[in-house]
Amino acid sequence: MARIQEINPFANVNLRRVLMGGQESSASTEAALQSVAKCDVIIDATADATIFNLCAAVARSQRKPLVWGEVFAGGVGGIIARSRPDVDPIPVIARRQLVAWCADQGIPWDGKESEGYDLIRDDAPPLVADDAEVTIIAAHITRLVVDILVRDETVFPQSAYAIGLRREWIFNAPFETFPIELEAGGEWQQPASDKTNA
Repeated sequence: MARIQEINPFANVNLRRVLMGGQESSASTEAALQSVAKCDVIIDATADATIFNLCAAVARSQRKPLVWGEVFAGGVGGIIARSRPDVDPIPVIARRQLVAWCADQGIPWDGKESEGYDLIRDDAPPLVADDAEVTIIAAHITRLVVDILVRDETVFPQSAYAIGLRREWIFNAPFETFPIELEAGGEWQQPASDKTNA
């Protein structure tokens, strides 16, 4: 919050501490989701499937773009993606397509069978994604968000990208990028207020 206000002291920052998908009161969760629904763009940077599903439901029902990203275990790379109303598939279908794309490349979605950002290798120290690798993927997520907010015509021909951060798995070199084509799927809903006014 402080960093945002350093950039723009007039920014209106609404901070909520809610354990989404956890043991929170339904009223707290509902209030948080209603707050998210008012945003121009929804961003999921948690790499948590439960949070993604909650954000995806809000994005679809309120017709808001959703941008998300994940870092592969060990920090070897990551995926960034966006789902825009009536342009891209609905978020859950988009994510399903990304999971299928990873499987086609021979990479499980979560970066091998590891939890979190740790990647256990036989007879070798574990690889751990560091702040620099997380920051690189976050910066690319930011570019997708800015593109949605300030441009009528996107500069990104695809809505999802796999970005390599080291030579491993399908990546032959750091910063090698694979555009991922998403196929249309699912129906974006009309917000309840629009349905009643129609």
